[in-house]
Formats: sequence, C-alpha cells, structure tokens
Amino acid sequence: MSICVMVKVPEGLVLAADSAETVQAGPVKEGGDSGPSGILKVYFTATKVFQIRDLPVGVLTWGAGSFRARTVASLVEEFENSKFVRDIKREELSVKDLAKHFWDFMSDRSNELLQDVSRDARPRSGFVICGYPGLDFFRRSAQP
Repeated sequence: MSICVMVKVPEGLVLAADSAETVQAGPVKEGGDSGPSGILKVYFTATKVFQIRDLPVGVLTWGAGSFRARTVASLVEEFENSKFVRDIKREELSVKDLAKHFWDFMSDRSNELLQDVSRDARPRSGFVICGYPGLDFFRRSAQP
C-alpha cells in the first residue's frame, strides 16, 4: 500500500510519498508452473515522486512499481526525454495537455511490455500529475 499526499499552498504544491515497494511472485514448481503468489521482498528505496524536467510539474505514483523489466521511474524518465516534453515552453505549459500525453505514453508502453498478459491480469498503477503553468519556481525562490 502506498501513501501519496499532495497539498496546495499559496507558494506552490507539496508532493510526498512513502518509499516502500513490495516484490511479489510465486515460486516456480517442478515443470515450470507457478505456485501461490507471496511477498518476496520489501524495499524502502522506491521513488514515487517525480518532477518532469525543469517544469513546475510533479508526478505521484502508487501501485505496481514496474512493468516486467521496466520500472515506473525509467518510464517517467523516458517520457521526460520525449520530443513532446523537450519542446514544451514553460510560458505555454498546459498541465492538462501534459497529463494527457503522459497517460497516452504510459498506456502505450504498458501495452507493449504486457501485450501477452490479459488486461485483467496486468499490474495496476495510479498517477497524479499536478503543477502550476507559468510559475517559475527558481526565480521566485531567489527573491528576498
């Protein structure tokens, strides 16, 4: 279970999340069949809060931390380096448009990675994308 918190204050947004990630799998039985699923390991170093490039936009995530060999963190990084995100001008930022592109990107990637898994059996992840269009955190924080 993940805990994600977003608080809006006059100066901006505060995003926070726990860092626990549970790895579940079933033991492999003789003949290659899977046994009953169980918890293999809990890590306390997962990243669940991201900033999209230098934009005033943050992402919170919960649920599955990976889709096969790709972590959610690596997928967020790939999204950050996409042409769409690189071409965004801060003064023209639309958080709604960015969120739609993020959703489409994550849906496409998870469909590619899990194409042989039925939709009902796929791991689930959730995301919150929030930000302040036009807000320049760096200049604002430098003011006395």
